[in-house]
Amino acid sequence: MKKIFLMLTCLTALSLCANAQNNEQGDDLMTVDVPRVVKKSRRWTTNPTTEITREKIEESSETSIMPLLTKNVPGLFVNEQGVAGYGVSSGGSGNISYRGFSSKKGQILVVLDGHPQYAAIYGHPMPDTYMSNNIESVSFEKGAGSVRYGSNAMGGVMNITTRSSNIWESDGSDIFQANASVGSYGTTNFSVSDEYKNGRFTLFTGANYSHSDGYRENSEYESHNGLVNASIRLIGNLRLKTVADITQFNIDMPGTVETPLLDCHADVLRANSEISLEHGKYSCGHYHWLSGFTKFYYNYGKHTINDGHKVGAPAQKYLFHSKDYLCGIDIEESLYKVITAGVNLKWYGGDAYRNPKTERYADNISFSEYAGYVMANGRFALLKDFMRIRAGVRADYHEQYGMEWIPEVDVKWRNLAFYYSKGFRTPNMREWFMYGSANPDLLPEHCNSFDLTWNLYKEKDLSFSDFELGLFYTQGDNMIETIVVDGKPKNMNSGEFSNCGVEASAEYRKASFGIQGNYSYMYQENPIVGAMRQKIGVNATFYQSKYTVNIGAQYIDKMCLATGDNEQNTSFALLDARVSCPINKWFSVFCKIEQAICSGDYETMLGYPLPKTTMLGGISLNLKQNKK
Repeated sequence: MKKIFLMLTCLTALSLCANAQNNEQGDDLMTVDVPRVVKKSRRWTTNPTTEITREKIEESSETSIMPLLTKNVPGLFVNEQGVAGYGVSSGGSGNISYRGFSSKKGQILVVLDGHPQYAAIYGHPMPDTYMSNNIESVSFEKGAGSVRYGSNAMGGVMNITTRSSNIWESDGSDIFQANASVGSYGTTNFSVSDEYKNGRFTLFTGANYSHSDGYRENSEYESHNGLVNASIRLIGNLRLKTVADITQFNIDMPGTVETPLLDCHADVLRANSEISLEHGKYSCGHYHWLSGFTKFYYNYGKHTINDGHKVGAPAQKYLFHSKDYLCGIDIEESLYKVITAGVNLKWYGGDAYRNPKTERYADNISFSEYAGYVMANGRFALLKDFMRIRAGVRADYHEQYGMEWIPEVDVKWRNLAFYYSKGFRTPNMREWFMYGSANPDLLPEHCNSFDLTWNLYKEKDLSFSDFELGLFYTQGDNMIETIVVDGKPKNMNSGEFSNCGVEASAEYRKASFGIQGNYSYMYQENPIVGAMRQKIGVNATFYQSKYTVNIGAQYIDKMCLATGDNEQNTSFALLDARVSCPINKWFSVFCKIEQAICSGDYETMLGYPLPKTTMLGGISLNLKQNKK
């Protein structure tokens, strides 16, 4: 894996050198300056969405995108077990909880450049693969999104867009970036990237390396990651695009404080690839009457896991092995952005075993799923204004259980929006076929999601303000639970739930100052692990010509750590700070303190208390060349 990392690093450096030779007449390198105001793009679709721009990602100095989601999306939390890495299996963290839904159960979908991301056998995303250096933006779409995205989009959709240049505005520039940082508990992070565009061709390459000794014994983490994103404009508004990324990480999981484990280790390889043909997107100053894409994607995973052993107990005789794949073809066309229709074809499967002869849990199981959807947008005159309505429906056929019909409708009038959608989750391979509780007769989980949102957005000169207040109600049935039947545990469609709450967010930004805050409150009859009653977050950024200061505070009230007869909750408050300062027009340095102030029991997984104050400092290089 280190050879792959070095090859990607060399490719990035060669891309910079090749362009430097072609730009002897180019502009001087750009200097570090106060960031410009990036005004929020306003989509008229009414489902509530929180957007995280590239500017916010760079301001955070986060290696993973997950902490940014926790800080910016009201009601959302991603749990952690240490200073670096999330891991897998029973000792892994990285669970995204939102509105009573859990990504570990496959109820929150991660989408990368438009296609789904999850380990096919267990149905959950892999947080260790979403590296900030590779990401251009993230939009978190709240509520069910199954009409567009299909299974798993019950609680929300985390839509990740990888970094690439705008092929329609290719100006012959080259941007090279490098970052290095060191911090508490032997934590080191290195990343390099190069963004090159010239004429009809664009290329982005990025490589990342992270390591941490961990704040507890037997909690070391190391990861290697690389991404290549290339596109070429063929003729007119036709673009060919290809993306490939690979991540390999090793993580030691120490067990709980009360029951520490030895040799608990995971070695994981995840790879994603995509090739797509796009046409008719915004180009040359206008939108085309017909736009769409045809896309093929392939995701692959290989895992080797040692579940470890207690002190004094014998070591595991056999390790757990699994391989999985998820591939598909997506076709979508939009007519004047009024009627949108699409087809999703998906194939997935895998195998899992411990002792290959006697403990074969999943023996090359495979499934196919076919779906089609259509969405229509319309505007209608109402009281000297326009009411905007969007409605859609999806027909989804799975070879294991048959057909699902998924409706969606949202209505917006002035600043008020109403959104309804049905969501569903297909049972995963573990629930259907693996272990003693398996049940091949399981049906999909269902939910009905309702949102009422009021939004106020203003732009003036070089500033903007944005305020959003929302009420939500979610009701679910057919939820999969493990219950005792005839003295044996069995997975059954027996669960029901209803959750409701309020979410609010506000942001004000201008050239020298920005502040963002969010608040959420949720009432839940049957809490799940990771869900919380209240969450408050505030982040303020001050821009000066010679430095940038960011201060963030967060309060979590009654986060659920355990359910049932031994239900346990925790509450805590955190204060973080970051300062960055340019040295010259190429280099800048930064220092970040996390949990500078930490009150309460800082624990997001039962038995895994987190470290208090940690520090991280580093240097950044930013070079830009423009071809005249």
